[in-house]
Amino acid sequence: VTRLSGALELLQELAPGLSLQASLRGDHSSTWGRQWTPGAGLAWVAAPGLKLRAAWGKAFRAPSFTELYYDSPAQKGNAALQPERSRSFEVGADWYGKGGTTLSATLFRRRDQDLIDWVRRAPKDPWSAANLGAVRAEGASLQVSGRPAARLGASFGWSWTRLDIPPSDFVSRYAPDCVRHHVTGTLAADVAAGTVLAATCTYKDRALPGPDPLLLSLKLSRRFGSLEASLQGDNLLDRRWEELQGIPLPGRTFSAGLRWRQGGR
Repeated sequence: VTRLSGALELLQELAPGLSLQASLRGDHSSTWGRQWTPGAGLAWVAAPGLKLRAAWGKAFRAPSFTELYYDSPAQKGNAALQPERSRSFEVGADWYGKGGTTLSATLFRRRDQDLIDWVRRAPKDPWSAANLGAVRAEGASLQVSGRPAARLGASFGWSWTRLDIPPSDFVSRYAPDCVRHHVTGTLAADVAAGTVLAATCTYKDRALPGPDPLLLSLKLSRRFGSLEASLQGDNLLDRRWEELQGIPLPGRTFSAGLRWRQGGR
């Protein structure tokens, strides 16, 4: 199998406050032939502190070796798979207020053609790789950050996603398992010179049945010039949770780290 790829990108100011970003990627494979994936985006500073933006793009993903040829009692590849193709579009706005306050809102829509997933028709059947057909996703996101007090920073994020999967006589393993609502809030306090204590709460409402816990993490970091030392605790409430259905992730964990930044930046 031979592969060849290349990409071009253009950033151009069309008028004061109006900019265009365009890209084009080309891939050639002895298996899948020639594929073009263009993208384009516009950004407009509509008023002081307010930016409006829109973006469109196409994507392409060839099946992996596992999806094509893997064979075991639990999973079976499919050499007849077709590549995934998708188109996406989004619009949004960013507002920059006083004191470093920012607010971003985005609406998006994506259409996948020939999405690849593992499927089966009966509980005792092995999972088999298959193209699902046309799958649509749409949603929205909101991000807010700022400093409510001189020594306190805060941020909040929320996203919502809805999937439209065509009806079928089989069960899909991963495609329906989207996060319908994802909420994250963080507070970071400057407790002393060069020392920051940050607390983050995260909640994910998944489309499939399973645990949807509230996760809490704390991080204490201290800077010594170019060196930063940190202590972190994750899932401090020791909740049972899964990023992918059927794969439990760690409970309460603690870690320590050192990071060096050149010039102390």
